[in-house]
Amino acid sequence: MSASSLPAASHSKSIHLLRALLREATYLPDAVARRYFRTYIVDRFRAYQPKQHGTIALDQYRHRSVKRRQLSIITERTSTLQRKAQKGLYYLRRANQGELPCLQKVLYFAYGRIGKRKHALLHELLKPNPVMDGDRVIAPLDFDGPTPLQELYFSSKQYLQYFDAPKPASSTHHTPMHNIWMRPMPVVRARNNVRRWYAETMTRLLPPLPSEEWDHMHAMICGQQKVSLVEPRTPVAAAPRTQTSGVDAIAEGLQLDKLSKADRPAGMWRPHTITPRFMKRMYSKLLRLCCKVEYNNERKQWTATWGEAVRPISPKIYQPPYDDNLFAGVDTQGKITKPAKERKPAGEAQRSLQPRDAKTEYVHFPFYAELLPPTHPLRKELDAWKKKRRSTGIVDENGAIRGR
Repeated sequence: MSASSLPAASHSKSIHLLRALLREATYLPDAVARRYFRTYIVDRFRAYQPKQHGTIALDQYRHRSVKRRQLSIITERTSTLQRKAQKGLYYLRRANQGELPCLQKVLYFAYGRIGKRKHALLHELLKPNPVMDGDRVIAPLDFDGPTPLQELYFSSKQYLQYFDAPKPASSTHHTPMHNIWMRPMPVVRARNNVRRWYAETMTRLLPPLPSEEWDHMHAMICGQQKVSLVEPRTPVAAAPRTQTSGVDAIAEGLQLDKLSKADRPAGMWRPHTITPRFMKRMYSKLLRLCCKVEYNNERKQWTATWGEAVRPISPKIYQPPYDDNLFAGVDTQGKITKPAKERKPAGEAQRSLQPRDAKTEYVHFPFYAELLPPTHPLRKELDAWKKKRRSTGIVDENGAIRGR
């Protein structure tokens, strides 16, 4: 930004933010992230630099975020963008401190899972392949003129160039050209349907990484290459504060500036020490969302290779040799085990207690059978069954079941 178009204080703040952001980006624990965020920060600041002070033409860039803004827009958005840059600076600091969600999002931006680089990778992915006849190109990469769907929908939108015009499914079944009211389908609605489907598909699609980046990340996970960590520079000691007046001291105390999360880390996502082992776990999670695409000459087709999660190492149980008699008679808690009492199965004991006749059918005695005289036939049967039950040893003399 120019000092002639902006106040001196605002211009100085923008310069300090640019330097702080570039310095913090050099501390990121990944080489790809360091390169990506350095380019991203410089491009964003150049986009809001007045044209008369710019040294590089930005009109050749495809993405609109890099193109230079007009002076009126720069002046209007300066304070808002400075707050946004300060927020991004705090976010990078939290990522460099090892805060897991921040570092993970930084890696997603750097490797094109979200953000600007994802759209750049998608742009390369959607380029049509040339039609080859051996080593000779039959059809070029780009097509001249509108595509069939662009002609059908009377539009030159980019998302329409990847689809063919609707075709009948068979000779008897044709594509419906009318809606439920038997009116012709509006072209605007047809275009919007394609646009919504295209936007949702591009959101879900994860573009492939360049093969060298995918191989480098896989090699760092396997330990074949070192993780590219950097040591941050030691901060300079703060200069002694000069004496201030009482009014300035009171005004400074009443500001109540809120510290950022980078200055007061806490919570479940508290910072972690960034080590090679920590970064390998981060790369393992990231690699599952990345793939590389290579051409298979034998099958004459493209093959996608996705990353797999690193299997955790299961600890082996070490059992030193010992004498079994040393711990005989005790359980795992060190208590002496008691021998279990031998009991007959519940079904067998229950069957032996139930009275049965000669046909092995249950006999039910009425409750008044014990009140009948001993010479009564029903009382005699009850006494005989009681005698037989006592002889089995399950019931004692008092009629109680043994073992209970």
